[in-house]
Amino acid sequence: MGNANNSLLCIRAGLNEISLTACSYYGDEAPEQESRPVDLDASLNVNLRDFLSSSPLARRRYARVAVLADAPYALKPLKYFSVGDEDRIYRHCFHDTAGKRAFFEPVPVLGAAFIFGWDEAAYKVTCDLFPDISVHIGVVGPATHFATAARMASGERLYAWVHENQTDLFAFRNGRLLLGNRYETLTSDDSAYYIMLAVKVLRFDMQHAACSYIAPAPIAGALQSRLSMFLSEVRQLDADTFFAGTALHPVGELPLDLRSFMMYKF
Repeated sequence: MGNANNSLLCIRAGLNEISLTACSYYGDEAPEQESRPVDLDASLNVNLRDFLSSSPLARRRYARVAVLADAPYALKPLKYFSVGDEDRIYRHCFHDTAGKRAFFEPVPVLGAAFIFGWDEAAYKVTCDLFPDISVHIGVVGPATHFATAARMASGERLYAWVHENQTDLFAFRNGRLLLGNRYETLTSDDSAYYIMLAVKVLRFDMQHAACSYIAPAPIAGALQSRLSMFLSEVRQLDADTFFAGTALHPVGELPLDLRSFMMYKF
């Protein structure tokens, strides 16, 4: 795992936890991970600095080091997006941008680019140790799974990923992305509300629109029951099926966005 020619270190900066995950490029070894709860009384850059300075994984050499950010985002159709537009779009779409650096990530299967921001001070702290880091938005992996599934089907489809008190929701018609957004959701009813709001705004047919979702156990059953009151086809997805045949399949404790990133970004 310490061979700089075939390994990746992923720094996942979540809302409640920061983790370091080292993974083989060839997927022939299970990932190694260290994690630490976020100290909510300290800034993100202080949390990162303290963690990176004390972590054994951070002292190894890697061929590639990437940050996986958990952040709000905007979507821009690729045909209307040019490199260099990300800062203007980010500042326009979000009001709380002070101290943030704008990034973008194109996703061809979605036909869109994610525009997001990450803490400038945290970026500098990480660059001090890993000068060639790249910064990515965590939701790209799950969104890629959803877009691929939508392109293999027809009709009106919604996909939701419920995690860490938020729901990422994507809606498609005949494989074409119509909506992609993140909502703060504390309960299953919160998630159901935003899913049904999308159905209403997009004028989906409730008798034929299909909704698939990934959610933690305490929420999944209640969400199924609530959505089934309105939609004819509601299905809970097993995230592990996305990784069948890879070293990432049995590592169910790793977050979906992290496993998806390690699979798609190789």
